[in-house]
Amino acid sequence: MVGAPAWGEARNVLCIRLDSMGDVLMTGPAIRALKDATPSRHITLMTSLAGADAARRMPGIDDVLTYGAPWMKAEPTRAASRQAIVH
Repeated sequence: MVGAPAWGEARNVLCIRLDSMGDVLMTGPAIRALKDATPSRHITLMTSLAGADAARRMPGIDDVLTYGAPWMKAEPTRAASRQAIVH
């Protein structure tokens, strides 16, 4: 494609991993590599509610979006978890 910017010039990247916490953690090295290649790059991760807590603690991720994917088992939020997110 003529005139299209090279992948290395991407400044805003959306990564999507709509699975459990463990799957989100396994994506960490790839996300860090994206950030390390261009430190000014803004990385957003879209993940499930189950993976969001881990994603917020992972280096290299600037923002976290959540989506309740229909294939993920719904889990009620525990009171302790709700308090941890609020504080």
